[in-house]
Amino acid sequence: MNGDIRRAARLRREAFARTAEYAPACEALCSHVRELPEYRAAASVMLYLPLFGEADVTPLCADSKTFLVPVTRGDVITPSIYRPEAELVRGAFGVAEPAEPEFVDKNEIDLVLVPALAFDRRGGRLGWGKGCYDRFFAGLRAASAVVCLAVQEAEGIETGPHDLRPDYIITEGGCVYAKR
Repeated sequence: MNGDIRRAARLRREAFARTAEYAPACEALCSHVRELPEYRAAASVMLYLPLFGEADVTPLCADSKTFLVPVTRGDVITPSIYRPEAELVRGAFGVAEPAEPEFVDKNEIDLVLVPALAFDRRGGRLGWGKGCYDRFFAGLRAASAVVCLAVQEAEGIETGPHDLRPDYIITEGGCVYAKR
């Protein structure tokens, strides 16, 4: 079932990215992220460099914080400082990452913004199915927010005890899930 949800969500996301509504939706999503108490208090935020169709959260990098991005080797994520002017290369799964990573201990991160293919309002998140973020969050103290476009909402996401349960799910419409 999750495979069907992944395929449908990816197609909806990519179709939406071709519309005039995509950029304003990403801007609205970033505004909602900025409203999170954990974001306002954070010194360091890990975000991601978006694949086509993913919510673009890179405008947040204009804020006065240290930003990190995932560098993936095999199925292991290690955070690296993100410098927008630095050279990027295609890493694992085609995701852009710094050509010369500056690795940081993951426990120095205050907030992690997590991409997804699909989400539900119960806190369920579907990634690509590799479990990279699920393993990354094991033992991590940082707050987490899945950031997605509303078109990625799905019903019937099957989750297990090993799956990441984020503190928040944020869309361009606002916070649609909070763990509390």
